[in-house]
Formats: sequence, structure tokens, C-alpha cells
Amino acid sequence: MRSARFWLSLAFSFALVGCADDAAPPLSPVVRGNVLVDAALLPPPERFQWEIGKQIEGFGGVYADSSGGLVTLTTDLGRADALREVVQARVVVSNSTARTPAGRARPMRVTHAQFTYRSLLSWKNALSMSDASGIIDGIGVIESKNRILVLVRDPRSISLIRQNARAIGIPDNAFVVARTQTHPAQSIQTGYFRPTTGGIRINAGSPGDCTLWGNAVRDGVRYGITASHCTAVKGSVTPSTVVQGGGTIGVEAIDPPWNVRERHPQCISGTLGCRYSDAAAFVYSESSSEKTIARISGSPCGFACYGPTTAIAPNRINSWVVDYPVDGEIVDKVGQRTGWSRGWVEGSCFDIRVDNYRHLCSVRVVASAHFGDSGAPVFFMYGDYARPTGILWGRDKCRNTFPNLDDGSCPAPGYEDLANPGNAFYMSAWWAIRQELGFSDASVGWP
Repeated sequence: MRSARFWLSLAFSFALVGCADDAAPPLSPVVRGNVLVDAALLPPPERFQWEIGKQIEGFGGVYADSSGGLVTLTTDLGRADALREVVQARVVVSNSTARTPAGRARPMRVTHAQFTYRSLLSWKNALSMSDASGIIDGIGVIESKNRILVLVRDPRSISLIRQNARAIGIPDNAFVVARTQTHPAQSIQTGYFRPTTGGIRINAGSPGDCTLWGNAVRDGVRYGITASHCTAVKGSVTPSTVVQGGGTIGVEAIDPPWNVRERHPQCISGTLGCRYSDAAAFVYSESSSEKTIARISGSPCGFACYGPTTAIAPNRINSWVVDYPVDGEIVDKVGQRTGWSRGWVEGSCFDIRVDNYRHLCSVRVVASAHFGDSGAPVFFMYGDYARPTGILWGRDKCRNTFPNLDDGSCPAPGYEDLANPGNAFYMSAWWAIRQELGFSDASVGWP
């Protein structure tokens, strides 16, 4: 991908364009009504909820509350008992986070929603497909809020998106629009670690340094995993040489092209490419690697935490990998720049555009990250075990989380505050890494 300097230049160019032209870019012709959705083409976090809504009329989505219990939304509380049974069964099948490591079902409650999930997803797709000019930088359903969240860089675009949504037929209270400044998270830190473990600094060929997600073994071959944009050429095996602590540790081997345009409505014309995972893998040239994540001294923080990772009895990665977290769940990350941070999921399937590439169905997490954290493991903590659920690829500098969505709280374009690690980060979920890189759950964890 690009260096931090490039992204600063890019942000500054937006400021110059804004000064030279007072007219906001136009939207494409309006797409009216609901968009037909092919469930077979939906990514897992959207597919299982779409299918629940097809089975039980009125289903509004599912998320986790602050206590870890599941909350199911419905527009028809008369169907609460039937919905509770269906959701518990489907979430267990679709996503292992519905059960504890001991196998106990998590508590669930049912509450009222204003909109069905199927309506929200259809409206989201209709709004996305009307955006051929590319003014929408991020869009997804926030299940816990029963709303669509639309993110834009240019504040002049906000009124246009609202007008287009009304023309499509989306109720005003079904969506919110907020500012974003999303960047890949690359930087430079030092440190030598052997054996290699998830959460440490590496360079995989990009101008900036990144973080090692973790390690895998497949057919007797040892691999390391990091972000695709951290390699020399995003979506292509050049192959890049991977360095850690000044020594070469491997060579890039897997980095699929960003070419799923034909299979997803978000890959609209003009987009350079789309993928579900910003992930790549390299083959180790040395044997000193472990299926662990570096443990950081001290406690996790939500924001403003810094310092290189310090491994002290690393956490073992459990092979009971979580395909994706649900909205509201608490997850951890360990990155080589900001260390250990913890936050909650606010959107389990977000489509984000960066440098005209679309990261499909990314997970949005309200926690700190900064340049250098790309590739960091995102996981659930269970004692000394870490259950991985995704790989961090970017951060959002704007304060645009609920309930402060429309206040425009965002650093000026071109301004990079190194003391501000951002308000949220984005990750590719494990199901997407497995699908695109070909690693099994067992290949990355301990039994």
C-alpha cells in the first residue's frame, strides 16, 4: 500500500479540492425501491441475518449487549418466543461466539425494533448502487442501533446523500451520515522477536512497517500472515521479502487479486478492486515461529495507548477460531504501534472505500489503532488463550461513533496528530481470511 506520507498528501489534496470548487460531486441516477438481494452472494454476517428475517417476519437484527448477552430485535414482539429459538440456533451455526468455551448458550432477550433487517440491508444496497461517482466512503447496517451508517470524507456530500436516500424511499430516521478519514495503518517501530509471534513489527515490502497477524502451518509448510496492503504490491505476489528485527524471515507466497467485482453489488464500475480480506501470507525461511499473540504488560486501553509490543508469556492462539464478531461484542487487538487496545464492535459488515479499493464486509471496532498496526490480530480473550476473529487493516480518525454521528468532529484534512490514535479501526473477519487465503481454523491455532 502507501506510506504514511502518501496518505497525508492525499488528505491534503482533498482540502485543496474543497477550496477550488464549491459544488459537491453529483450522485448517479437514483435507484428506486428495494434492491433484490441474492442471499447466496451475501457475506456470512449479512447472510445469516437475512435468512432469519426470511424465516421469521419482523426480525430486526441481533447484537451483543454490554454484559455479553445476545439481543434480538423485532418489529413484532408477538413472535418473540419463536424468534428467540430460531436466532439462538442460527447464531450458533453461523458464528461460534454464541456459545462460551464451556458450551453454555448465552442469555438472550428480545426487544422492539423500528425497521426489519431485510429492509435495512435492501436500503443499504440501493443507496450504494446509486453512488457511481464514489462519494460514499463507508456504509453498513449497525444492528444495535437499527440504522444504516453512511460515512463520507467530503461534508458537502452529506446533504446529497440524504436527498438521494429520500428519493429512493429510505425513511429519514433509518440512516445517519457522518464524516470519515480512513487510512491504512502503517508506520515504523523497532524490536527483535524470536520466535515470531502475532502482534510484532514486520516489514513485508511496503514503504511503512506493519504488524504480524500470526502464524499457520499447512501441509507441513510454515506461514506468517499480515495485511495485503503491507506487501510491495497489493493483491499480487511479487514476491516481497519479509523482514523482522533486521533479519529476513520469509518470502510472500499468497496475496489474491482484488477482483471480486463481478460477485458483489458494492464493486461498482470505476472501483479499482474489491476483496473481503486485506490479508496476505508469506512462507517462513526460518523455523522460529509460534502460534501465539504477544501479551502486553499492563492493561488494555480504549484510546491513546502507545508503545512497542513486549512479549511476556504470549497468549496461545486457540484453534476454536471465531468467524466474525457480532455487533456490540468486545474484542482485543495487539499491534506493534499502539500495543494492546480493547473496544466494542459497531457494525459487523461494513463496506469501506480507501484509495478507490473497496474493503467488503469489514468489521468496525471502536478502539485505538495507528500507523503501524495494519496486520494486527483481533481476538477474544479467554484466560491464557486468544480466539482470533480478524485482522486489522485501517483506522478512522473521525469521532463518528454513536451517539455523536453528525457533529462533524474530525481532524482537518492533511492534519495527522500522532497523539491521537483515532476513534475506530477496521478489520477483515476470519471467515474472509480463510476463504481467500485458504487456511483452515486448525492451521492457525493450538488444539
